[in-house]
Amino acid sequence: MELKEVLRKLRLHYRYSQRELAGYLGIDRSTYAYYESGKTKPPLNTLLELSDLYKVSLDFLVGREWNVLGSDTEKEEQDSE
Repeated sequence: MELKEVLRKLRLHYRYSQRELAGYLGIDRSTYAYYESGKTKPPLNTLLELSDLYKVSLDFLVGREWNVLGSDTEKEEQDSE
C-alpha cells in the first residue's frame, strides 16, 4: 500500500477530517490533501507526528508493514505478484 492510501485509511478509520488533521499538524488543509492525493510527500517531522497520533510505526506509514488496521491480505497479495 502506498503512503497516500495509508494516510487516507488511517484518517477515515479514526474519523478525522482533513481540516482537523491539518490543524493538528499546523499546515493548510490543501497541503494535507496533497499528501493524500500523492502530489507531495510529507516531510519526516510530519510523518513522525502522524505516527505518534495514530500509534503506528513509520514503517507502517510508508507501506513497509501491513498488519495494522486489517489482515495480512495486502501483504500476501503483494508477495504473490
